[in-house]
Amino acid sequence: MTAPAQQAMPVFLDVFGCCFGGQNDTLKEDLRKIEGGPNATYWVKDGPVFVFDKLVQRVNESRKRLSEVPLADLARSLIAEATVSAKEAVEAWGLSS
Repeated sequence: MTAPAQQAMPVFLDVFGCCFGGQNDTLKEDLRKIEGGPNATYWVKDGPVFVFDKLVQRVNESRKRLSEVPLADLARSLIAEATVSAKEAVEAWGLSS
């Protein structure tokens, strides 16, 4: 008897992932340009951790209610809310060393 022929494993490529930007890319770019705002994915300062994605989320939520507030002022006012414990940064926001 002959051994059964091995089938080639299918390969799937996400070709659209590299063609289309992620959610909130324009907002992220605008936030990173703000003077006085942290320009990092996360930033540890004396224990608490600033999480950029949380800032993006909070700004996005707040813009709906506070559309008249300039983006830079709004973002700066939400930095404290985007600063969390190390545990939350790892468990809720997926940050790791």
